[in-house]
Amino acid sequence: MKTAILNSKIKSSTQSGAYKIMLLFAFILHIGVFIYFMINTPIHTDEVMTVLNANSLAKSGTDILGEKLPIYFDTWLYGGQSPFATYLVAIMIKLFGYSLFVTRVPMFVFSMLGLVAFYKFLKEVIPENETLINIAFCLACISPWHLYSSAFTLDCNFLPHIAMFGMYFLAKGINSTKSKYFVFSMLFFGLGFYCYILSAIIIPVLLAALFLILLIKKKVSFKNTIISVITIFIVAIPFILQGLVQFGIIENLNFLGFSISKMPYYSRGSELKLNNILENLGEGIISLLFTDIYSFNAKGVNSFNFANSFGSVALLAGVITLILNKIRKRNDFGIFLKAVIISTLVSSATVCSLTFYATALYRYNIYNYIFIIISAYGIYSVSKLFKKPRFKEVTSLLVATSLIITTYCFAYYYKNDVINTNTFYTSSIEECLNYNKSNKNVTLVCVDEETNINSGQITERMIIDTLYHHINEKDFIDIEALLYKAGYFNNNDFSNLPKFTKDNSIEFKNPKEKIIDDYVIVYSPQLKNLKYDKNQYEIIDFGSFVVLNKK
Repeated sequence: MKTAILNSKIKSSTQSGAYKIMLLFAFILHIGVFIYFMINTPIHTDEVMTVLNANSLAKSGTDILGEKLPIYFDTWLYGGQSPFATYLVAIMIKLFGYSLFVTRVPMFVFSMLGLVAFYKFLKEVIPENETLINIAFCLACISPWHLYSSAFTLDCNFLPHIAMFGMYFLAKGINSTKSKYFVFSMLFFGLGFYCYILSAIIIPVLLAALFLILLIKKKVSFKNTIISVITIFIVAIPFILQGLVQFGIIENLNFLGFSISKMPYYSRGSELKLNNILENLGEGIISLLFTDIYSFNAKGVNSFNFANSFGSVALLAGVITLILNKIRKRNDFGIFLKAVIISTLVSSATVCSLTFYATALYRYNIYNYIFIIISAYGIYSVSKLFKKPRFKEVTSLLVATSLIITTYCFAYYYKNDVINTNTFYTSSIEECLNYNKSNKNVTLVCVDEETNINSGQITERMIIDTLYHHINEKDFIDIEALLYKAGYFNNNDFSNLPKFTKDNSIEFKNPKEKIIDDYVIVYSPQLKNLKYDKNQYEIIDFGSFVVLNKK
């Protein structure tokens, strides 16, 4: 008897050691691939706006439009950007000076902390199932979503990690009934409002659904529910005030030294699409579940999934197993974890149903960690089909090998597809500007509607990317006027083109005029319609944009 117990302990200890090695390997693999991504990823067009505003804040205390310490940043004029990422980057620039690496450190740090919170959350909700915990953590470490989102500072990518801390402390509160953990949880969920604008829908729906289930199941007291509501309301006050100002209910104001001002051109509210809810939801589900089964899908954030091709299959296995276990009345997950899964799916589905870009999965990426748990459960359930330990070992080895291979393939396709072909990244403009070795005056040819339906957006990118390239210079004219005018370029209104710099070293060109300038940057598809003397120019192709350099 004693021998059997001893052998069991030795076996358990050996398995535990193997799991620790597996976890360590997965974590090291994650850091290695992340460094590869960070080095090889040009700055993202939305990341540019974060960096520009952060750099301006660090140097003058205002954003690029001159607003002092804004609660919400007016970007592209018609859009906006949440403050959390921008202020973190501003602090880094203030402390260490500007570099692309410095601006990406906050995203990396929070991504790593998100993994820690995820692991601790799992230990709280399924402490008895170490195997499932380890599988889920490994999946998180090699998830293309996590690797991809860690590589550059995009405001929406902070939300899942912040929310995971909220979930962890909420789990601690449920398990201990201590009110302080509910306060900590709501502090993080409240912080989520400042990570991404769609949190205005995601967080209230998620928490309302979650607490409703927990109250019905008597897993949370009315007292702690009230404490949670009060806490998150207090944290959300500046966010609420911004909304009231934006809708014209109250005037612009100063709140604890921060500016809360109406954004006059803001039009993101038009992205709500309430007339086709079921179609939106269907498109989102198809994009989420099936896109990556057929391709590595590394072409951009608009369609990028949380999983590689293997992960989508694992997710499907997890969903099927959960349904079967419900029918069989088996209970591998506790009430709290089930409530988290349901509420997260409800909040994600709500955003997906109500927004114009249903397939833009990054917009409601709070579901990612939960889907990783379901995928891990799929793998775990399949492994249990094998009775003999050797078969389980072989299965685990095959799974690990598959994950490593698909992660490597993802990294390869990321480098060759995302970086080289995606117009969201600004390497093309940067290369065009850097090629100007003779420091000739630069002419930017506006993009007309005949060339591209999103001509205004392309021109705006040219403006912002050029600003970024000259980030430490102060010779630009009114940026608001530049962006405002760019918004009308898609109507082919090129009259009274604004200047870019005071010394005319950078200026705009009407695409209908003949090119006679020394150094011209042109949107590639527009080149065939451009009027210029081909004998006078050499053409240098940089992908999305080309340079016409006068001989």
